[in-house]
Amino acid sequence: MSILDLSALTVGGIAPSFISVDHAAQLMDVSHWTIRRWITSGALPARKLPSGGLRIAVADLAAIGESVRPDRSGSLRRHHPAAS
Repeated sequence: MSILDLSALTVGGIAPSFISVDHAAQLMDVSHWTIRRWITSGALPARKLPSGGLRIAVADLAAIGESVRPDRSGSLRRHHPAAS
């Protein structure tokens, strides 16, 4: 997925600049725990809100590009679905 589809998150024709961990997980087709691991490892920058929640810049998420999966060492690798 090279272009993120933000149409479901668009309000009044304006796409968000920052999204929640859950929305990022949905867009990347990974669990919210995976997004949190990427943030903790430094692979994905995030901003902490005064309420304690995290927000991720859409540009940072788009920089990752297509859906990625962590390998066993914790680093990121491109996810290539198995051919049927």
